[in-house]
Amino acid sequence: MDARIAILCFPAGDTTFASLTTEALTTIPDGRTPEALASALRPTYPSVVIRKQEAAAALGFGERWYAFRDGHLAAADAQRWWDDDRLARVVIDQTNRYSEANDPACELFGLGPGQLIGRSWEEFADPAAAVAAGALRKTLQRQGHGDSTFRLTRPDGTHLDIDYHTVVYVSDDSILYETVMRERPAKSDRISSTA
Repeated sequence: MDARIAILCFPAGDTTFASLTTEALTTIPDGRTPEALASALRPTYPSVVIRKQEAAAALGFGERWYAFRDGHLAAADAQRWWDDDRLARVVIDQTNRYSEANDPACELFGLGPGQLIGRSWEEFADPAAAVAAGALRKTLQRQGHGDSTFRLTRPDGTHLDIDYHTVVYVSDDSILYETVMRERPAKSDRISSTA
């Protein structure tokens, strides 16, 4: 592994978190991994999540990790639908491209593993949603998170209505939209689940 790892820390204004993260990275023995860094930070930051940006190295930008100080939902939020690691998860960067996508996300989009990375979200959006995207991004940045639905257009031409929950992370040079998605339950399923 290259000894140089760029780490973007969120929230960007927490200089203590950034400093401790950098220090912890330098003290981890050979074989550094995001999991090892998270373990080193958890005594101070129990909710920390470290993620490796898979697309950065593949695109020749070197190795980049994201450090999210408050990465886990609070225990009180455990019943929210998006707190399920088996769901589709993506990270969209400030250029509106998928910089991370797990296998369930690729499957939801009708693609093979890893085939969503580097593609623009507009390729899969209903044209009406693409028009409203600017206003949506501003709202998400202002609120820091948001929930809604959108119509996904898959490469085979089929459409899925998707529920999503997005959390926005802003640093000095980056804006990331971490989104968890699921196919919207049929109306009859939604009615029976609330009864």
